[in-house]
Amino acid sequence: MVVKLTMPEIMMVGAVATMRRGDSTLRGRVDRIQAGEHASWDTEVDGAAAELAFCKARNRYWGGTVNSFHGADVGSSIQIRQTWRSDGRLIIRDDDSDEHYYVLITGTVPTFTLVGWISGADAKNDAWRENPNNRSPAWFVPQSELRKF
Repeated sequence: MVVKLTMPEIMMVGAVATMRRGDSTLRGRVDRIQAGEHASWDTEVDGAAAELAFCKARNRYWGGTVNSFHGADVGSSIQIRQTWRSDGRLIIRDDDSDEHYYVLITGTVPTFTLVGWISGADAKNDAWRENPNNRSPAWFVPQSELRKF
């Protein structure tokens, strides 16, 4: 399912992403990805835009919360994970909730693809556990293992 955001939607995403990154910068939070300062701004914008794209596609409300770490992005139990890689995998970390549902979305502003979803408990399969960058191990769920919409 492909979703394209409109200019007003992109402007809304920009405001939320700026608040998120600004708050994190002021509080001295380090980006988990550690891809550099400019990359973290891009990551923030695309991540917020992916949340909105999911809500647009599923006719859900997007609250655009600011720095509610590990809380749901949508409703009370849906977390959105975005990657620019069309073949990217869904990343689940040790501190991610088993009770939440994780959605993989690929693309960048303005066009996104809703790939699929999985529960946190189901995602924590030992076969998918990796440490590709020697930072911290995580589960990398292949797209073929995600439930489709």
